[in-house]
Amino acid sequence: MPQKLLATDLDGTLFGLRGSRANASCLRKLGQALLENSVRLVFVTGRHIELALSAIEEHSLPLPCSIVCNVGTEIFFMDRKGGWRKDPEWEKYLSRKAKSHGFGAVSRALGCVEGATEQEREKQGQFKRSYYMAIKGAPSALREMRGIIRRKKIGARIIYSADPQSMLGLADVLPKGTSKKSAVEFLRRKWGIGKACVIAAGDSGNDAQLLSGYSAIVVGNAMPDLRAALGRGKPSKMQGRYFARRPCACGVLEGMKHFLGVA
Repeated sequence: MPQKLLATDLDGTLFGLRGSRANASCLRKLGQALLENSVRLVFVTGRHIELALSAIEEHSLPLPCSIVCNVGTEIFFMDRKGGWRKDPEWEKYLSRKAKSHGFGAVSRALGCVEGATEQEREKQGQFKRSYYMAIKGAPSALREMRGIIRRKKIGARIIYSADPQSMLGLADVLPKGTSKKSAVEFLRRKWGIGKACVIAAGDSGNDAQLLSGYSAIVVGNAMPDLRAALGRGKPSKMQGRYFARRPCACGVLEGMKHFLGVA
């Protein structure tokens, strides 16, 4: 049987703003189903590694084979001593890409964009610059950011999402060609897993590209921007996509049952 891979977001996908007994039960069932069906588990998150590890502990998540952090700009594996270390191949690849695209000029170039404020230092990364903005003012700020990047010929892309908890817009600026999906593709090839054997799960707009490349699980609590991006209600665009009825981990479990027939 071909090896399979589940690449899933964390916040809003495996757990919500408030924990529940039902979600905890679904997490246990999901972990068991992955073991019984030999499915590799990868967490794909915008969190940095410390916050990702705290989520694993806080929510008793199944232990993943790898953690993709900072919106695809870092990949971590567990070493023999139980610590988590960056994948050196991915880091070298992104370093070359960032240098060739002039990514180092991003912070200075975008420093004066009206309505965009740099996020806290711990939320920045070597290959990621992150900004807050008011949701209402986001379209204008994003247009200005994209215009500056284009005029200055910086090879960068912007991934935008809205945080329902803070009601803020979140913009991540990454080297061109970098994303959650590109990191998962790196892992898929590293492990020799066929593209048809990858299932991705998410809940928000910044998961859209990842989910559009594989069999997709859209959890029941997913935001409208993700549903729209994946063609909810348009039969021609729904092949290989499962829109779960239940939220968070229960929705992921529901989707795995749909695609793999797991219990």
